[in-house]
Amino acid sequence: GGKSWGPSTASFSWWADGEAPRCDSVSPKAVHLGGGEVVRVRGKGFAAIGDELQCVLGGVAVPAALNAEGDVECVTPSSPVPTSLSVFVRVHGVACAEAIEARLTLYDVLSPPEVYSLSPAFVKVDEGGELRVRGSNFAPMPRLACSLGADIGQVPAIFISTEEVRCVAPAWPSNAIVPVRVTHDGSAWSGFAPELAYYRPPKLSALSPVGGDLLKETLVLVRGSNFFSERNGDNVYCALGPKLRAPSLEELRATTPTSASVVSSTSAALGVRRRLV
Repeated sequence: GGKSWGPSTASFSWWADGEAPRCDSVSPKAVHLGGGEVVRVRGKGFAAIGDELQCVLGGVAVPAALNAEGDVECVTPSSPVPTSLSVFVRVHGVACAEAIEARLTLYDVLSPPEVYSLSPAFVKVDEGGELRVRGSNFAPMPRLACSLGADIGQVPAIFISTEEVRCVAPAWPSNAIVPVRVTHDGSAWSGFAPELAYYRPPKLSALSPVGGDLLKETLVLVRGSNFFSERNGDNVYCALGPKLRAPSLEELRATTPTSASVVSSTSAALGVRRRLV
C-alpha cells in the first residue's frame, strides 16, 4: 500500500491477567560486598514473552536469567561499603513492585560487625528492655545475636539496617554492668563493647546541706541506697527541680502568724533560699 517502515524495532510483552512481574523475596538475604554472588528473586510474572530480563540492585541493572523453577537469578555487583539494596526484576522495562522481603544486604563477610554506641545505657533490674545498638557491617544472618557478658549470655538480635540492630536485654536479679557485643554467626564478635547497666531505682534518705546561696554553687552530699555508676562515671547525676518561685514580701507577710508581727530580713531570706533549692 505504498507504506514504508523504518529499521527500528521495539519489543512488546503480554502477561496473563494479574500476572505482571511481582517480586516477593530474595535469597540469600545477605552476601559479600565484593560482588560475584548469585542471588535468587522469587515472585510471579517472570516468564513473560520477550528476552529482556534484568535485576535492578539498588539502581544498578545487571543481566538476569530464569531458572528451572521460574525464579530469576542474577550476579551481584561490588560495593565499597556495607549497604542494603532494594531488589527489582525488570522485564522489557517493566519493573516488579517492590516487596519488603525483596531487599539484599551487602556486607564484609571477612570482618566482624562493629559497635559504636548503645541506647539506652541503663535498664531496670527485674525488667530489662529493648536495646538499640548502632554500628556498621551488620547483616540479617540467621544467628545474628547480641552478647551481654558471660553471666547473662547471648540474646537474638533483630536486623534493622547495616548500621543498626536491636536486641532485648532480659530481666536480671541484681545490679550489674555488662559489655554489649554483636556477632553474625557466634564465631567473631565486635571489638568495642559499650556497657549496659542494670540498676534498681536509687532511694534518697538525706541531703547535706539542705540549702545554698543563690549566687554560688553548693556541693551537696546525697545519702541513700542503690547508687552506682559505670566505670567511666558519666551517667550519674542529680536532678534539681522543678524550680520553685520565690514568694514576694507581701506573700511572706500574708502567711506569717499574727503572733509574729515582725519577720526579719535574715530569716525571710533564708526561707526563700531553702525553697529555691
